[in-house]
Amino acid sequence: MCVPMSESRNLEETMCMKPTTLGIVACLLVSFFPLAALAAPTGDTLTLSRLVTDALRSNGELLALRDELGIAEAEAVRAGLHPDPVLELGLDTGDLTGSSGEDRYSVGLSREFLTFGKRRLRGAVADKGFAAVREQVRNAERLLVLDVKARFHGLILARERLALARKAMALDHELVSIAEERFQAGDIAEIEVSMARVEENRAQERVIAAETEVASLRAGLAQTVGLPAEALLEITDGMPGGGSAIDTAALEEQALRLRPDLKALMLAKEGSSAAVELARAERWPNVIAGIVYSHERSTEGEGAQEERTTDELLGLRLSVSLPAPSRREALLREAMARQSAGERRVTSLRAAVVREVETATSRLAAAENALRLYRADILPRLEENLATVREAYRLGETGILNVIEEQHRHYQVNSDYLAALHGRNLAVAQLEAAAGIELAHKEGDNR
Repeated sequence: MCVPMSESRNLEETMCMKPTTLGIVACLLVSFFPLAALAAPTGDTLTLSRLVTDALRSNGELLALRDELGIAEAEAVRAGLHPDPVLELGLDTGDLTGSSGEDRYSVGLSREFLTFGKRRLRGAVADKGFAAVREQVRNAERLLVLDVKARFHGLILARERLALARKAMALDHELVSIAEERFQAGDIAEIEVSMARVEENRAQERVIAAETEVASLRAGLAQTVGLPAEALLEITDGMPGGGSAIDTAALEEQALRLRPDLKALMLAKEGSSAAVELARAERWPNVIAGIVYSHERSTEGEGAQEERTTDELLGLRLSVSLPAPSRREALLREAMARQSAGERRVTSLRAAVVREVETATSRLAAAENALRLYRADILPRLEENLATVREAYRLGETGILNVIEEQHRHYQVNSDYLAALHGRNLAVAQLEAAAGIELAHKEGDNR
């Protein structure tokens, strides 16, 4: 039931005036619940580290890749097993050929024995394959973390540009008020008021565009993380400020040692080497050995001299397959080609890893230099110039075009500064992904 505000206030005053226990309790409840409603949290604030954790736990593509890891593990287990034994049953009878007294049945058990270490080599190939797939999963995690960081910093940039657009709209609204006051005082023509209103409308369009961009980037980040878009309404830029000194040579060494994609290729190359040894061993045949028990019944003589005899035999069976040389040589050539290709891929990726670290380091250094220039000189002068021009217009010492031009410059330079800040944060994320580690940062203001 809805209670009007005036009736609710009267009810509170009436109940608080009665010195009864029920009245005191009711008074406390009525007084507390409005405060509790105001103090209720709107939702958890999500940090970058929290989003990365959620993505590693909930991203659909990564979960599917982890499931596929079980396939490689099963193949590694199967490669290390001995061949299954073969049970053979035999029955021979003479009933269909006119020899009703003749029959034989047998039971045999045989198994293939792998020669020249083939089982060990097959297990080595499968184990290297499983380890390579595991490193591929870790590399997918590395790329997912980079994707989340890039999307997160993109959303932060869009959100900061939205705040900048709203600030610019507030400045344009103030300019309209100043122009209207001066027009009413007869200091300026009406055209200047119209020009100020046009700038205010353009600022409103920028705000709408910025809000649309924020919503789009929030949806993309939510899909990557595996959370609903509503959960990302409150996020905070948890990136620290200045970073510690970058040792490019040390980062290159760590990248060559820790990058999971490079580890995966190196494991695949080792698996190819084992496959070459296996292909050489496959040129030699395997041995199939078994044991057979047979029971035979036969009839000897005719008429009164007919005698039935029974024999039980136990025998050994041994067979050897004769592999075709051309087929085995083709398998060997294929394995050697894979080995050579694997070595070339490792060499190429090692060079690419070094280039990635060098490029990311250079990009980060350039971004840091740009930010220092913005913070030390450009932004303070920009704020000072804008305040001076706006005050001069209010006093009638300059025209409105100068104010509009300075406000445009203020918006554009601040937007460029936000882009430089985004570039710096993205460069950190790219350097961390290239090196395969998390960089140590100094605590500080990220703005």
